[in-house]
Amino acid sequence: MCNQESNLNTVGKFVLENYKRLAIKESKPSNYIILGDAYFVEKDISKAIESYNKAINLDPSFIEAYFRLGKLYSFLKEYSLAIQTYKKVIEIEENCSKSYYELANIYLLLKNYDMAIERYNQVLKVNHEKPA
Repeated sequence: MCNQESNLNTVGKFVLENYKRLAIKESKPSNYIILGDAYFVEKDISKAIESYNKAINLDPSFIEAYFRLGKLYSFLKEYSLAIQTYKKVIEIEENCSKSYYELANIYLLLKNYDMAIERYNQVLKVNHEKPA
């Protein structure tokens, strides 16, 4: 069993190094998302945040980077940062039901039931208005 864990750590480090090279070679937001995900799996939270922010700096309208950042902040129980991040998505794409849903879940965790209900209703409204 110990050898298997050692092998997994080696494989994880190999994958992480390859993602780092790719992000440096091709400075694209999507590469930094993958890199951030790899850092998150490796439990290097500060580098994951840094990678997601690099993706945002390269393309401030790349909402997937904001989602990953918001999820990470929620995981860390940094709810005010998660809320700010999801609100930024709504500034970019007003009818993004996924953002309203994530906000509703956070407000529910914070026991802010009125805001949670508002956001869940917004999810329903946005989804209802989307063409089938």
